[in-house]
Amino acid sequence: MDDPTLFRTLEEIRHRVRMQREEGDIIEHALSYLVEAADRTLSMRPYPVQLMGALALIQQYAIQMQPGEGKTLTACLAAIVLAWRGGSCHIITSNDYLAQRDATLMQSMYERCGVTVGCVLGSMSRRERQVNYRRNIVYATSKELLADYLRDGLALPDGRTPDQIMLMRLERGTADTVMHGMHTAIVDEADSVLIDDATTPLIISVPRENRMLKEAVRMASRMSSKFVAGEHYTVNRRQQEIDFTDAGLRLIEEIHRELPDIWRTRSRSEELLKQALLARELYELDRHYVIIDGRIVIVDEQTGRLMEGRSWSYGLHQAIEAKENLPLSDPVSTNARMSFQRFFRLYKHLSGMSGTFQNVEHELWHVYGLPVVRIPTRLPNRRMVMPDRVFATKEAKFQSVVEEVVRWHRRNRPVLVGTRSIAESEMLARLLTEEGVRCRVLNAVHHREEAEIVAQAGQAGCVTIATNMAGRGTDILLGPGVEEMGGLHVIATERHESRRVDWQLFGRSGRQGQPGSAQAFVSVEDHVVCQVFPHWFILTLQKVSRVRGGSAVVLFFYRLAQRTSEWSASLLRKRMLHDDYKMDEMLSFARNGRS
Repeated sequence: MDDPTLFRTLEEIRHRVRMQREEGDIIEHALSYLVEAADRTLSMRPYPVQLMGALALIQQYAIQMQPGEGKTLTACLAAIVLAWRGGSCHIITSNDYLAQRDATLMQSMYERCGVTVGCVLGSMSRRERQVNYRRNIVYATSKELLADYLRDGLALPDGRTPDQIMLMRLERGTADTVMHGMHTAIVDEADSVLIDDATTPLIISVPRENRMLKEAVRMASRMSSKFVAGEHYTVNRRQQEIDFTDAGLRLIEEIHRELPDIWRTRSRSEELLKQALLARELYELDRHYVIIDGRIVIVDEQTGRLMEGRSWSYGLHQAIEAKENLPLSDPVSTNARMSFQRFFRLYKHLSGMSGTFQNVEHELWHVYGLPVVRIPTRLPNRRMVMPDRVFATKEAKFQSVVEEVVRWHRRNRPVLVGTRSIAESEMLARLLTEEGVRCRVLNAVHHREEAEIVAQAGQAGCVTIATNMAGRGTDILLGPGVEEMGGLHVIATERHESRRVDWQLFGRSGRQGQPGSAQAFVSVEDHVVCQVFPHWFILTLQKVSRVRGGSAVVLFFYRLAQRTSEWSASLLRKRMLHDDYKMDEMLSFARNGRS
């Protein structure tokens, strides 16, 4: 076929799909033409494994495709067919950068197939969002979609349901809301969006001036210096809680009268001091937050990205500001909240894709009704994963990491080093610079250079240090001669609470059948171990790690700590979904009672 005939035929197929005629084989027929259209429009010819993935997405599966197998084009093929059926199709990405990149990359393909495409970014105005939501296919992050959904609910009286919102729009013929329906969603990196991000609900709040609270938070921050860990309180890192001992409660009884009037009650003073101690013990600068222009900006631990405009609730944000001696912002009051689990269950058609669905298939089915299907790799996997190296202390671990990077750098192999926090990435960069190794750093502070850093990370002799930002949605292309040298080498400086995040980082190498290697360096002092086991047990493990054969024992308990963290997070998500529905029932009862 010449081009005009091909795209005229695609237009005819689009009408047949919309009218739902010949449902039996029309989808396969449509995909065969879309393969040719992608080849001619994007110079990207989909492989059979990508067609398998597109078919599964259309049929509402969660597909597990290995990193580098082309999920962006797979989602594009499925989104076109789903958009042809009618209703908007939302493609959910991990961050704004990927949303804008993919929408731009696939725009010519969408336009030739008769569908419009847009993207919704955090920096957009209300009017820009309305325009983009009217497109057939919309790229956006889960946080932007849920925030717009909640704001739409606040814009209408009495907290209308989604069905009522749609009816009101039909009746009035005008757009009182930003979103344009919730028909279809394809979730990229679905394990991150549907599982990891689901541990925290999204809250729409507004600042309320409260001078007395600010004064009380300042005083509580100063008073917290009188409390000694182990004597006055204990820290439960797994549950992120502070528990006062009897000595701590007696100390509160002695000093709580120094607080402003309304904070002098036992329960209020205890909660205020608990927040001050939480800020001191569990929230670290350059790991959980950064300071930009004199204000606290939260860092998303799952992605390593900044969360502009977000704040912790219940006075915790102000407690952290007081700890850092910053001006206190006004506390916020909650106007609307919803869990991500409940939000995604609102979609009529839901599907997803990721390279790491291991250990979460059961939860995906029971929460979202998504069965997982594994798509084979196009070429055999040639990545070599080396055994973990175990150290007693973080200091010894990072010193060994520096030596290892220097060794690979001398062989001219590109190296990607993954760290847990911004502070660790900057510290490691400083140590490597002292050894004469030039390196690039990719974290929430240096996020503006992300595209350039990722583009160079596969070149011979290049050393890149990155937080989790390099673990999602990025494709590191190998430079000339690198494949012959063995490909990209990945070093993980710590394991995460979720093993799937580790696999994502390792998946940066050995893509599309290329060679590559990966290895993890772990220590007994790593966060995942310290938050599960008590201090005395950590000291015991450190002694064990120094004896012959002790590494195997440490690795056993290290993996046990990971499984325990995954189990705790799963329970938290289940409880949050249950509480979300329970809260909505209570609010519905209250609204009905007032009416």
